Amino acid sequence: MSRPLPRSNQRKLNHQNPSLLSKTPTLDLILSTTSYTLSLLSTLVSPSPSHPNSLLSHYASLHLRLSNLSSLLSSTRITLRLFSLPSIYVWAHSEYQKWARPPHHPSTPPRTTDDTNIIINSITLTQIVAGFTFQILENLAYLGDNNILPLNTQTRAKFWRWCCRAWALHVFLDIAKLLRQRHLDNTRPEVKDATKQSESANGGQDIAEREARWWREFKINLAYAPMTLHYSLENGVMSDRLVALCGVLASTWGLKGAWKKTAAVE
Repeated sequence: MSRPLPRSNQRKLNHQNPSLLSKTPTLDLILSTTSYTLSLLSTLVSPSPSHPNSLLSHYASLHLRLSNLSSLLSSTRITLRLFSLPSIYVWAHSEYQKWARPPHHPSTPPRTTDDTNIIINSITLTQIVAGFTFQILENLAYLGDNNILPLNTQTRAKFWRWCCRAWALHVFLDIAKLLRQRHLDNTRPEVKDATKQSESANGGQDIAEREARWWREFKINLAYAPMTLHYSLENGVMSDRLVALCGVLASTWGLKGAWKKTAAVE
């Protein structure tokens, strides 16, 4: 962490940006945006006493179809994530290389000033643990729901809640990391000097892109934050419509960022 694209728009999307649909994280964003938009639409057409009696059955049928399609896309996303543990391991290994090897070791990735900050390092380490916890518990709960693992209803519900709590931890840590990075950018003399040099050399373009990326990531996490709390609690705290709206906002901002990133590479 939307309505399906018409066929003409699908062809246009593939023609203009063929690699956008070839990357699993971007595919997840497309499925997420589509799923949450369908869910939002289903809440808007949900049958209510204000609807004419002659149209109630039509509203009920449309609500059910939209909900079912949204659930199908959501299940597709979870199915794709069944194979995400290796990518989390790669992330963990990459961070380990940054922390454990000497800065001038030939196989050490280039370090940024953020890589040497103990607070950001600690946040990242905790996020890695949260990522492994989330993915393992989600896999167990999902396989149990599909009668692949012999888990009773109570155990599956517990796994779902705790995997969502791991997701919540990751999201709130992301917000903390972004705020910490903003604080460091505003207080470190070397960053201020580099910012001035970059701004004068590129007409402020690099600074504008960095600022836009920071705000995009911050808004995405702010949209996901209430959702993670909702799913972490047994009875939730939000309506289905509000959950779907938050999902649409987060997914749309994420997809917009992925589109810009892919277009820049190409």
